[in-house]
Amino acid sequence: MSESPPPLEYLEGPEPIATKRLWFGWITLALFLAMLISLSVSTYFGRTSKKDNLSQIEQQFATQVGAIKSKAWPAEAPAQTDRDLAELRQKGTSGAAYAAAYMDLSGKPPLESDVAVLKAASSPRLRAIAVILESKKLDRITLDKLTKPLGPGKLDSYVRLRAREKAGLSADWSEFQKNALGIAVIAVGLAICIIASPFIIAFIFLYKHPDLIRRGHPALPMSLFQSDVLALRAAQLLLAFFGLNVLFELSQPKQLVSGAWSLIGSMVSIAAIVTLVRGEFLGVRTANFQRADAPRTAIPIGIGIYIASVPAIILVGLLGMKLFSGLPTPEHDAATALATSGLWSTVAIVFGAVIVAPIVEEIIFRGLILPALHRFTGKAWIAIVITNLLFASMHSTGIPAWGALAMIGVVCSLAVYQTGSLYPAMVMHGFHNGMLVTLAILSR
Repeated sequence: MSESPPPLEYLEGPEPIATKRLWFGWITLALFLAMLISLSVSTYFGRTSKKDNLSQIEQQFATQVGAIKSKAWPAEAPAQTDRDLAELRQKGTSGAAYAAAYMDLSGKPPLESDVAVLKAASSPRLRAIAVILESKKLDRITLDKLTKPLGPGKLDSYVRLRAREKAGLSADWSEFQKNALGIAVIAVGLAICIIASPFIIAFIFLYKHPDLIRRGHPALPMSLFQSDVLALRAAQLLLAFFGLNVLFELSQPKQLVSGAWSLIGSMVSIAAIVTLVRGEFLGVRTANFQRADAPRTAIPIGIGIYIASVPAIILVGLLGMKLFSGLPTPEHDAATALATSGLWSTVAIVFGAVIVAPIVEEIIFRGLILPALHRFTGKAWIAIVITNLLFASMHSTGIPAWGALAMIGVVCSLAVYQTGSLYPAMVMHGFHNGMLVTLAILSR
């Protein structure tokens, strides 16, 4: 097998590469990553601390939901006094929703003032809660229309079950079907991965096929200057990606269906990132997606590596949840949005999770930052650890989930080094996100 030429080339300048450095690249990348990680952490704690203010209330509604499903509603008389309800109403429309639901729990109609506040809200969810709680009976068509914008929270679950009761339907069968389907999908998937894992690992290490020979990262070898340029390119792509997202979020035309503009923005983001990375930057080619000798079976090999690693990903995830059990429960923004999204919004979320995120994140983290750190530190394992800790902490899902996210990144990194191609990591990333999105859609 003939050796392929180094995939990176320094294209200009008479000065020897070894003597040139571009520290500005690393400084810029470090500052930008620090800003994004700070934003991620603040979003996580800000989101969960807001919910913690109502944690006791949420727990009481969870009790009521369980009582409805066991045909013992109401479980107990609400413990809130008039003063407690007045404090709830001071929290705005969300507080008014809780106050109205408590009146319902007491067997009384919600106050007209609470209903008026909810009906005047811009949120379809809050308007639906108002109509459900003030109605004595609902027909099937109205039921489907009103329950569609409800989310997965305890209050929403309570209101949804009350709506089904008012429509003369069983309060728990449809929820049971959805939960059972989701559990069945998870169980079958885990069983396949656990059974297949040892066989795939043994096949990769024992079967000496040419396609299974480790080829290394497609961007290596490189000079220190080239690693500096890749770091600066990574910062540039991060800035472009998040800047475009903010721009499209703030400029959505009112006449477009919700979600359509986000879908357009996602397509523009991919086009911009791929266009930038394929161009030369300070005399260095930065599009290092695949080595010339990468096997055609790189994608199946990558999928096999991912399947074999699922038990390890789950184990690390459970360990992270155990170690950080005192912190708020992690929550993915996409899963929350899917709970109440319409058709176009769902399409935009699925496209972003399954297509956009895998392509953009793999290019930036495994295509640029990983090889740059490998050359900078001189050790592949150090580069893999640092890159994927950064990758995990960029997600606002929550600190307890960072271990599982980092482990997914490690698996993608190993696939890149094994196959000499970035494409298996993209497919693995999209495959993983696709499973999570499917489960979120099935459970809503």
